[in-house]
Amino acid sequence: MKRKNMFLFCLLSLSAFSGFAFARDDKDISIDVSLDYVGKYIWRGQNVVDDPVLWPNVDIGFGNWTATFWGNLETTNINGQNDEFTEFNYILDYSDDLPGFVGVGYSFGAIYYYFPSAGDTTEIYWGLNFDLPLNPSFTVYHDVHAASGTFVSFNLEHSIDKIFEIGSGLPVGLTLGSELTWGSSSYNHAYWGVDDDKLNYWQLTASFPVEFADGWTLAGNLYYVTLLGDSIRKSDAFRSESDYFFAGISFSKRF
Repeated sequence: MKRKNMFLFCLLSLSAFSGFAFARDDKDISIDVSLDYVGKYIWRGQNVVDDPVLWPNVDIGFGNWTATFWGNLETTNINGQNDEFTEFNYILDYSDDLPGFVGVGYSFGAIYYYFPSAGDTTEIYWGLNFDLPLNPSFTVYHDVHAASGTFVSFNLEHSIDKIFEIGSGLPVGLTLGSELTWGSSSYNHAYWGVDDDKLNYWQLTASFPVEFADGWTLAGNLYYVTLLGDSIRKSDAFRSESDYFFAGISFSKRF
């Protein structure tokens, strides 16, 4: 089963890439690959895996469309699934500038979540982003299968190209992010057991990217997540902790 899950993920990723490649000339296609090693898997404030995991990711862009293939590979036996893929996400996104509004972009798409041992669910989403200081944006997700609820994410981000240099003059950058989230009563009931419209969590991130000459980027990442509201914090969904601080490292390249 472990080999089968890994083979399925790679096969779907390569099949999607091949389809785009035959459809158009290679210069019309952008390929981004990344691999993240993260100390915990915290999904929307919930501690899904309380040990390190690997996240392989492939983004294939064609014009305004992007297809994303993502997987979660457990590296320990904390959930009895060592070296197994326990989740696959397949995302199709369309992004562009909003007509008639300078400095405003929009996106919409769908996410299919597949859990080999627990079934699947689907979300549709839409969002807006603004060319303003701190790059504010928000995205609205609606679960159309498992929860039939709505989840909203509000984001801020600021990047600095160089904060210092290492080695032979390699610049180290800094990207700071903030995410505040809200869930509808039906969403919170499905995922937290709470029957109210409430703020869910607040997440802070800090990333320190280093870009090498061959186009690879190495980044060290820090994460802090805190649950909001007494009823959410008291929920026993997955784990009972309410605050998480963890780290990770990522490798990425654009082709």
